[in-house]
Amino acid sequence: DDAVYLKTSACCKHFAAYSIEKGRFSFDAVIPDPRDLADTYFPAFKSCVTRSRVSGFMCSYNAINGVPACTNKWLLTDVLRTQWRFEGYVVSDCDGMLYALKRHKYTKSLVDTVAKGMAAGMELDCGTVYNARNVAKALEDGLISEDDMDHVLRRLFTILFRLGYFNPLQALPAWASLNNSLVNIPPHQRLALDAARQGLVLLKNAAATLPWDPARIRRLAVVGPSSNITRAMQGNYYGGAPYLITPLQGLQAYVPDVYFVKGCTPADDTETDIAAAEAAAAGADATVLFVGISGTQERENHDRSDIGLPGAQDLLIDRVSRAAKGPVALVLISGSSVDVSAAHDSAHVGAMLWAGYPGQSGGRAIADVLFGRYSPAGRLPVTFHFANYTQEVDFHDMNMRPNASATHPGRTYRFYRRPVLYPFGHGLSYTSFAYAMRCPTDVPFATAARDLQATRRTPHEAAVVASVTVHVRNTGARPSDHVVLLFVAAPGAGTDGAPAKTLAAFERVRVEVGLRETVELGLTSHHFSLASPESGRFAVRRGPWAVTVGDELCTITVK
Repeated sequence: DDAVYLKTSACCKHFAAYSIEKGRFSFDAVIPDPRDLADTYFPAFKSCVTRSRVSGFMCSYNAINGVPACTNKWLLTDVLRTQWRFEGYVVSDCDGMLYALKRHKYTKSLVDTVAKGMAAGMELDCGTVYNARNVAKALEDGLISEDDMDHVLRRLFTILFRLGYFNPLQALPAWASLNNSLVNIPPHQRLALDAARQGLVLLKNAAATLPWDPARIRRLAVVGPSSNITRAMQGNYYGGAPYLITPLQGLQAYVPDVYFVKGCTPADDTETDIAAAEAAAAGADATVLFVGISGTQERENHDRSDIGLPGAQDLLIDRVSRAAKGPVALVLISGSSVDVSAAHDSAHVGAMLWAGYPGQSGGRAIADVLFGRYSPAGRLPVTFHFANYTQEVDFHDMNMRPNASATHPGRTYRFYRRPVLYPFGHGLSYTSFAYAMRCPTDVPFATAARDLQATRRTPHEAAVVASVTVHVRNTGARPSDHVVLLFVAAPGAGTDGAPAKTLAAFERVRVEVGLRETVELGLTSHHFSLASPESGRFAVRRGPWAVTVGDELCTITVK
């Protein structure tokens, strides 16, 4: 890192508690428990400051406990600047300042909005509220001062200076001369492929259905509305890819004789050619079903109303898998949880992969996994719920912790304790692994408590107070990556608002057949701390903490 110049000005958004798209311009995120802010809504943003040292923040459209984020002094000054010591600028989401007036009805006028925004610590308006007329009027009326304006300009111009806007090119670091010729060069393309491979999650593999030997599959049926997708593989907000390898193209590189039938439309109940899809599967040595969702269902300014597969996709899966002559694998394309329990329970669907939105090389990555060139090692970054989850949890309820009356069962793996389809962190492999774990028996409370007082530190930066050694042995027949997940659970976990468990550390490791690799995972004082229900401040919790990796368990006592 250069001590003076920035290579780019990174901006973290949308700060904070921004989880609703429909009605987002007027939504009030009511979060009465400060622990939910402290251990769910804030940590990623705090890490932006303390770990990534970003120079920009974008405040969100929503209000938090009645105050719009872009006019929220507690959020933008007390938390962001005073507690976390952020030194950059804050920009509004586009027209966010106007919505503080028009939608939230929080401010009285455009001029009042200018004053409340500047007082809160919001420097750059993506909109027209901070125009010359409104700012001049606020200054004339004494709602802001020249010092306030200088303060805003100082923060904005500091970033411009650090980006080298006012310096000749020859005075800047060498990277200032980088240009478009370095975009999407072969190393970047290899990285895109590797990222897609690493992100694939094997959800189900009954009787070792996968991987397939391409030499034994002469004809392959490729069925489903997501089989030949292009831009949909990129999710939302993507750049211009130099190429897009569709799932169909990826499979054609392995099996020349591929029979493709779409089967149904992706989002409605139109059964376009399920009968043709059944015939294709009945005449093929193996069948791959590509189903899922896309930006049609999940995107900016749009929320999903359910978590099932849309249209006739479940029907397509059932009929095609029953008609198939050979083994059936299902590939799910989505950016979030989808209830595919029918396919999971079906004896006719042997294997299932979740691909997320795998990007420009997604089709090749999927084919590489199906045919065994790459062993899947991805882990689910979210919980896959059953469809009735949307009836269990009020869409607009921002609480993470369950309430006493059990009408709200809690959110995420940390608090939701009812049955799920696939838990957070789920992911199978083509091989098998065995763990052996070694932990220290105790951590002195004084050491942990002292380290926690460094309020700028995140779990990644704080000093390690306990090191856990995990030996990972490949006991199967294939070399593979493996992602080690380490969870901690406090004394009294799952009661009185304490999480049932929390992911504390993880690491990906390559393990050859029959060999053992060792992973060292460091735990800091933050990992032995809980947020206060009164203030949200973290404090070290004394007593025995459970540390788990897979089925391995050890206890570290803070005393």
